[in-house]
Amino acid sequence: MPLSDSPTITGDGSLSVKSQHNLGISFSNNLLVESGVKLELDAYNFGIIATGNNTAVLTVKGAETVLKARGLNSQPLAGLGNVVLSDGLTFTSPAGAYFDTASHAVVAQDGGSLIGQWIEISKGALVVGDVNGDGVVNSSDVTALYKFILTGDTTQLSNGDVNGDGTDNSGDVTAVYKLILGN
Repeated sequence: MPLSDSPTITGDGSLSVKSQHNLGISFSNNLLVESGVKLELDAYNFGIIATGNNTAVLTVKGAETVLKARGLNSQPLAGLGNVVLSDGLTFTSPAGAYFDTASHAVVAQDGGSLIGQWIEISKGALVVGDVNGDGVVNSSDVTALYKFILTGDTTQLSNGDVNGDGTDNSGDVTAVYKLILGN
């Protein structure tokens, strides 16, 4: 289903697209999915694909929003420049999945392909130390905190106040290091 330039899918209803053709949803600029919509896309190739030059942003927000996508013979989400999740949303399935800027797609925790697999973005259980919301505590969380501290960029910061002092700062970096090391 091709969508217009910079579309928004909103509301508290459900939209399910099952296609035996190439695409579930395609768009050329940015796509916003928000306000509690339940969106399920199952396609022969790509669940969601941004056409163009890998600069489009998929933004998913709203605590009740759920996005599920699968590409039977290709990636569930592809051709994107970034995926921005807010309001506690994260990649909840498969565990540890994340958006990889190098491949412009969502990949497995080990960086492997998710061809033929369902991905889900929803409000997952809060994991202390999981600063970037990918479901695991690792060096990527430290990087997200450093990026925030140095530039103010919150695009990868969903759970930054690890030590509970009310601010996202260097004390949280130390707390994440301790979690990684098991201290």
